[in-house]
Amino acid sequence: LYKRALAIREKKQGPGHPLVANILNDLALLYLAQRRYKLPGPLYKRALAIHKKTRGPEHHDVATDFGNLALLYQLQRRYKEAETLFLRSLAIYEKRLGPNHPQIVRTLSNISRFYGAIKKTGKASAFMGRAFQMRAALARRGKRGAAAVRKSAEATRKRVARRRKESGPPPRTTSGPGGFCLREIFHTPSFSGNKGSRSIPATGRASRPSARRSMPMASTPRGWRI
Repeated sequence: LYKRALAIREKKQGPGHPLVANILNDLALLYLAQRRYKLPGPLYKRALAIHKKTRGPEHHDVATDFGNLALLYQLQRRYKEAETLFLRSLAIYEKRLGPNHPQIVRTLSNISRFYGAIKKTGKASAFMGRAFQMRAALARRGKRGAAAVRKSAEATRKRVARRRKESGPPPRTTSGPGGFCLREIFHTPSFSGNKGSRSIPATGRASRPSARRSMPMASTPRGWRI
């Protein structure tokens, strides 16, 4: 499936597109999981060349490619090349992402394990110590950020409650017959003084003449009863 996806991407976007590099890295990772250590190298190198050309030589994607190649060289016991690529990857991450970033913590941990595997315990301890310090700093920063959010939310809640208390309860707007608001009707001026106009009573409806009219009594012939 990865090979089919790679062929489709190469045909659609071209062989030098960053999406092609992503599939190359995924395919190489699959080969690593299968312990086929001779196959990932060319794929990682091709992905590295694509990222250097499209992203620039100091992009964090290039640093990731260096780290992938370093891990592969470590498995292949090419320790000198692995050490060089690990340190280049770390330098790019520190330059691009800043001194305190989770990716730098992961890179420091990988370098520490690498030095531990080749019995350089002094360097392994130094890099692991840096990783622990940075992880603790990130944890403190996260706690401070969460505490600041909680403090801001509590201050907002108190401010809203204080304003509601100062302004008092909202006025009641009971609706009268016909759906009119009684508060508005009682303050509506009367127009009964104008000739030809009708006054608006408190019921909210204009007075209308009664629909009932007095009907004349029908006369009946003498002797009939109704």
